[in-house]
Amino acid sequence: MGCQQPGDPQVEPSKWQIGASWAGFETTLMTLDGDERTALRQHAVTVSGTRLLDRGWSVRAALGSTLGGTLGPDLESLPGVQGAVQGAKLWRSASGAAPFVSSSLALAVGWSRLAELDGSSPSTGSLTAADLRLGTAVGWEIGGVWSPYLSAQLFGGPAIIEVDGATTQTTDVHHYRASVGSSFFLGDALSLFVDVAPVGERGVAAGVSYSL
Repeated sequence: MGCQQPGDPQVEPSKWQIGASWAGFETTLMTLDGDERTALRQHAVTVSGTRLLDRGWSVRAALGSTLGGTLGPDLESLPGVQGAVQGAKLWRSASGAAPFVSSSLALAVGWSRLAELDGSSPSTGSLTAADLRLGTAVGWEIGGVWSPYLSAQLFGGPAIIEVDGATTQTTDVHHYRASVGSSFFLGDALSLFVDVAPVGERGVAAGVSYSL
């Protein structure tokens, strides 16, 4: 979960943004000794509020719900909760051929219940995950309505799996995510974005934001 989406320009004189988004991702978890690996797929919706500060700084809080997914071949990830806080800095605005440059630091946590995919055990366990994520983005503004960008993130943190009373601590095999995306500006207040990450932690996200 990011602060301003990488393709969003610095918005003035608005000081607040509200947003809603959907995201799905796929990654591989491994035990700390590296002996076991498990595929994780989830998708979720979130709502967020962003406060734009002076000199290109911004802070954001987001709260959402995991809608579902799978863990390995046998477990289903049931609806859960997730949240994030993040700070971001716009170092340079886009101007002509010169791109904007931004960076961000975020802390995210999530929890969801786990159950057998065949429905034989509706309350098998839970998945609790947290990560600290450092990101950067570079992009351009074209015609005042379209902002394509490239983004990269490095992250790390535990994912704790509890199944039938047994607890296993895991982490991501890939501690990075690279994506390409676009923001589209519909007037002075409304913007849309889409983001696709084919490398590392793979995923796709889309959403809308409104400047107050």
